[in-house]
Amino acid sequence: MNAVSEGSDLTPMEGADQAIVLGLRNVDRVPYKVLAGQISRSHEINGFVAVLLAIAFAVEAMAGAWQSRRGARRDEPSRGAA
Repeated sequence: MNAVSEGSDLTPMEGADQAIVLGLRNVDRVPYKVLAGQISRSHEINGFVAVLLAIAFAVEAMAGAWQSRRGARRDEPSRGAA
C-alpha cells in the first residue's frame, strides 16, 4: 500500500487567498451560513424500496402459484373418460 505523503490543509482561507486560487472572474462567493439551510442530507428510500420489493415478490408468488395450478389442471385425467 502506498503511504500518504501529505495531508489536506483544511484551514479556512481568507478572501484574498481565495482570489489567488480561484481567480476573480465569474466567481460568486457566498458564505456557508447562507446555503446551510438549502443543503439536504441523503434522503432515505429504504422504506419505498422495501415496499416495492415486497410487492414484486407477492406478484411473483401469485404468478407462480397460478402457473402451477394451471399446469396441474392440464395434467389431470378427465373425470368423464374412464
